[in-house]
Amino acid sequence: MKQLTDFMESAPQRVSDSFEPIRFEAGAPILWEGEEDRWVYLLLEGSAEGYLQSAQGTVSSVFYYQPGSLFGEFEVFAPGATSSTSRPSAPAACCGCRATAFWNG
Repeated sequence: MKQLTDFMESAPQRVSDSFEPIRFEAGAPILWEGEEDRWVYLLLEGSAEGYLQSAQGTVSSVFYYQPGSLFGEFEVFAPGATSSTSRPSAPAACCGCRATAFWNG
């Protein structure tokens, strides 16, 4: 997983040291549209889908995450509500880092 290795090697020490393992069950929200998120995630195992829901209830897939994908990073630099919901289709393993690791120091 070269992307993960490259990211961890190039990240400031306080960021790479802040990642911790997080598991998500199938269908459990990782990011929830309209909610504020304070984590950045690296997907290690499994896959996840990011989607938007219209006011009429129509769901549109907008992202497909595979191992090595980084997500939640936009919310670190633009605090506020998350723009999409992301859920794994099967149990997924991630490394998560609180957004404050990017701000402090």
